[in-house]
Amino acid sequence: MGKESVALLIELAETELPLLFQNSFSYWKDIFRVKVSSKPFTTIDFKSKDKNLLVHSSLEEYIKWFSSSKSYNGMSYSKELTFLLNAMNPKIVVEFGTGVGIGTFMISRLCEPAMFYTVDTKEKVTVFENTQVDTGHIAKMNNVKTIYITEKTFEIVPNRVDFCFINVGCNKEYVYLLSQWAWRNRNRDKFLIVWHNRVWSGEFKESVRSFSEMGQLVYRLKGSGTAWVYKV
Repeated sequence: MGKESVALLIELAETELPLLFQNSFSYWKDIFRVKVSSKPFTTIDFKSKDKNLLVHSSLEEYIKWFSSSKSYNGMSYSKELTFLLNAMNPKIVVEFGTGVGIGTFMISRLCEPAMFYTVDTKEKVTVFENTQVDTGHIAKMNNVKTIYITEKTFEIVPNRVDFCFINVGCNKEYVYLLSQWAWRNRNRDKFLIVWHNRVWSGEFKESVRSFSEMGQLVYRLKGSGTAWVYKV
C-alpha cells in the first residue's frame, strides 16, 4: 500500500507569523508607503469600475487604498508582498500573470529586483467594457525594468529564481503546473514562492494544497487569498 500524502498547509493568525517576518509585518504600511514613494509615480486615469485601477490616478490614493483593510479584504496582496519581500529581498524574480501590471509595478517598488521576468499569454487586457490596454500597461507607464514573456519565449526564463509570484486565476491544473515549475527552478539556498487568488476556495485552494502534499510547508494568513512557501 502506497504512502498517503499529507497536506502541509498552515493557516496562521497574524500573531503566529514566523520570526523572520514579524518585524516587517509590524511596519508593513510604513514600508509600503516609503518604497512605493521611492521613485516618480506616473498617474493613470482609467475608465473602469475596478478600484484597484482607479487609484492609479494619484500616489496618495494608491497608497491609501492598498494600505487599507477594505482593499485587503477585497483582493489585495499588498500586505503579504510587502512584509515577505522586505524580509527576503529577492534579486531574481518571475511573475506569472502580468495582467494590466498591478502586481508587476508593486513588486518592482517593493524589492527592486536585479532581474525581473513577467509572463502572460495575452498581449492585451480589457480594463472596461471594450477598452483594452497593453499587457503590463501600469508597469510600462512607470518604466519598470522587466522582461515581458509570452509562452512562445518562455524558455528564456532563468532557473535559480529567488521569488516566483503565481497570480493566474484558479485553474487547478495550470496553477499546479506553474507551482511545479517554480519549485524546480527555485534558488535552492534562498527562495520565496507566493500564490494569489481573489478567493481562497475551489480549484485554486486545491492546487496549492496539492503542492503542499509534496512535503512543503505552505503558509497562509487566515482570511487571505495569498499563500507562500519559503526558505532562508
